[in-house]
Amino acid sequence: MPALTARRATWIAGLVACLVYANALGNAWAIDDTFIVRDNPAVHSVGAALGHFFDVYWPPQEGARAGLYRPLAIISYALDWALSGGKPWWFHLTNVALHGVVTALVVLVVWVWLPPAGALAAGVMFAVHPVHVEAVANVVGRTEIMTAGGVLLAVLAARRYRRADGTRAWWFAGALGATFIALASKETGVVTIGVLVVDRWLDPERGRRDMLGLYLAVLALTIGWLFLWRAIAAVYADGTVAAGIRWLTTGERLATVVPAQLELVRLLVWPLRLSVDYSPLIIPRRTEWSVVATVAATTSTVILALAFAVARRAPAVTFGILVAAGSFLPTSSLLFPAGIVMAERTLYLAAVAPSCVVGWLLAGSGRIRHPREWRLLVAAAALVLVVFGVRTVTRTPIWRDTPTAVTRELLVYPQNYRAHVWLGDVFATSGDSVRALRELLVATALFDDPFTTRLLIPLALARGAHRLALEESARAYELAPGHPEVSRFVMESHLASGQPDSAVSAMRHAIGVSPGNTMVNDDYLQLLERVEAPRWQRLFAQARTDWLSFRFTDVGPRLDTALTAASAAGDLGGFCWEVSAAPSGRAVRAGRIEGDWMPVRAGPIARASTPSRVSGIAWRAS
Repeated sequence: MPALTARRATWIAGLVACLVYANALGNAWAIDDTFIVRDNPAVHSVGAALGHFFDVYWPPQEGARAGLYRPLAIISYALDWALSGGKPWWFHLTNVALHGVVTALVVLVVWVWLPPAGALAAGVMFAVHPVHVEAVANVVGRTEIMTAGGVLLAVLAARRYRRADGTRAWWFAGALGATFIALASKETGVVTIGVLVVDRWLDPERGRRDMLGLYLAVLALTIGWLFLWRAIAAVYADGTVAAGIRWLTTGERLATVVPAQLELVRLLVWPLRLSVDYSPLIIPRRTEWSVVATVAATTSTVILALAFAVARRAPAVTFGILVAAGSFLPTSSLLFPAGIVMAERTLYLAAVAPSCVVGWLLAGSGRIRHPREWRLLVAAAALVLVVFGVRTVTRTPIWRDTPTAVTRELLVYPQNYRAHVWLGDVFATSGDSVRALRELLVATALFDDPFTTRLLIPLALARGAHRLALEESARAYELAPGHPEVSRFVMESHLASGQPDSAVSAMRHAIGVSPGNTMVNDDYLQLLERVEAPRWQRLFAQARTDWLSFRFTDVGPRLDTALTAASAAGDLGGFCWEVSAAPSGRAVRAGRIEGDWMPVRAGPIARASTPSRVSGIAWRAS
């Protein structure tokens, strides 16, 4: 029997990874695939993808964008589109092949700590782990696979760099290039520098070369990438905070996300019960510290302590646990509010932890003297791998398309409010607005998410259910006052109900809550055009939009024109509010206003305390 070399082990593990996901080639587009790939012009040609290199990952939806920046993922989708003409099976084939490559990299990384059989077992465990299904079987899960591949490639390149004799600039450049792949595929690539340090600490052959230069280069690349992300996508980050932790204080957020760490451990250890989405009420919102939170915090602490305790005896286990913790931390919402509380796709690299444990256990089986105990250990490990493999094969078709994913999810988790939102979208797309409204109302009853109105309000207005639209928009506005999307729906609901004055009042209140939001101000300006407001009023609004858009040279002349137009107008209703909301108080400093006025920014419409005069004309604000 030929010896089990590293080359053979990587091929075996990689082939197993591809085989268990072979049925993913029958999947089409599911949930986020439709927005990011199928309906996104930015990925329909390589030129378009390159043209959007400095654009955010998510295409705009109803004027909203997510604070994510993943240009390399967009380019990979564009390459697939160019090669396949947009056929989904090709995209899934790419995902499966990449998963096979990453599985092979796992074997190579753990090879230094485990004997060949143990490294192979770790690779097979990683290949078949059911928590990977979302990342591999759903096209947009590719970001996780590419990031994991970049991190592991950086580890291997850094090892070759520190062990090589003489100058090895190629390995230095390779480590930086792999770090770039991780960063440009998903924001969690920032953990690469930490993984490199952990690998250097645990490597039994640390090498002769000083690693400070490489570490500084990787760190500089990471910091530079963070500045780039901040310049491009940070402005949209607040809009991507997970519904379960949105608007919570730091203490309330921790009370919610810390208990979720128990679900993290369960998903890595025994992932037979899976979910398409871990929204409320699957991960319940807690606003006070609980016994469950204490248990979760204790469990996480014990696991981390164990990782350091076994560093010499079982470095592979230590590596797996620390990499799992580090890769999950950026999306855990522990350090800052993130777009999720829990998601299976984010555990792709974290599955290295159970894989290393299985590999280490089988590697230790050689020290067991009793043949019966050895056979039991091997049989138990084989049983786990078979069970996990079967679960992966049976789980993959759930991601065939959005209706399949959503309906299967609701059969298991009817309390998942987001699944009802998705099902409402499916019904709306098929033209069944009655069922769509029903599902969306169920979603709002399960969890009060103001952004359910993105689908609910347009459907209600299309069916002439103006009262329902007004009620739901008011509910959403109470939860998210001043948010541009919600404010727009309040405005549209009032306009459709024949209440233009209320629409104007609501938008003024939204500006008072979010005076610096350009989208709210733009919507207000468009509203004034639609209701044929007086010219002076539109000029004030345009001046405010110019100010927020940094067109400062246009502001002064426009304000002067607005005041002149107001002097000639007979109806000055709302003038006090427009003046109080003028950019930087320029209208007041212009010297055109005499008398007393009192701006009230907290209410929909400001009211003057006494009659005042504008260019000699008496007026009272409405």
